[in-house]
Amino acid sequence: MAQASDDMIKKAAIAILENPMINFTDIAKKLNISQPTLYNNFKNRDDVVLQIFLFFWKKVESAMQHLDSLNNLGEKPISQMNTLIALSLSLVSSDAEIVKFISNFGLKRPEAYEDEELREKRTSIRDKHYEILEKLDQLIGDAQKAGDISIEAKPQVIRQFLWGGILGLIYGLLISPKESMTYGYKDAFEFLAVLFKRLKSYPEEENSKVEGGDVNVQ
Repeated sequence: MAQASDDMIKKAAIAILENPMINFTDIAKKLNISQPTLYNNFKNRDDVVLQIFLFFWKKVESAMQHLDSLNNLGEKPISQMNTLIALSLSLVSSDAEIVKFISNFGLKRPEAYEDEELREKRTSIRDKHYEILEKLDQLIGDAQKAGDISIEAKPQVIRQFLWGGILGLIYGLLISPKESMTYGYKDAFEFLAVLFKRLKSYPEEENSKVEGGDVNVQ
């Protein structure tokens, strides 16, 4: 079985978003491809959904690998977090439909898939998710040790706090995509700057500022 192209995966996500009840064969019509081509790229509808999720998590994984390279270059943890937030928001711009799909649909547990190949794909998604969360917690812990985050809370708690803020921004940018490339992103970074300021517990007269798309805490 061939691996579906990025374009095919994106179009499949749009088709399901437009009609969550669409059946497998009708997806071929929406993608303007033949039934044999559909079956050559996807085993069934579950496989379509899994490949969309895999597409998303591979993008996130790529962003984390970029952070690893920054870490190897000695970049401060807080700067790496700035970069991660910028990459997260840019993903909304480049793959908005995929992000919408991930936000609206869930996955069954690995053991719920009877097909072994699909079960392996679902397990891979779960493992990528946990691995990325672990890396984020490590990054936040390093930022705490460096004094860039002064709140005494477990990294997992801080991660949930930040992630909640980022998700809220992502939903807002998805709802108003036309504004995303103008004031939407500026407002997003200003809001995240406030989050970082709270984490650092800076005196009121000190300001977090936004420069060139990064959230810089001073």
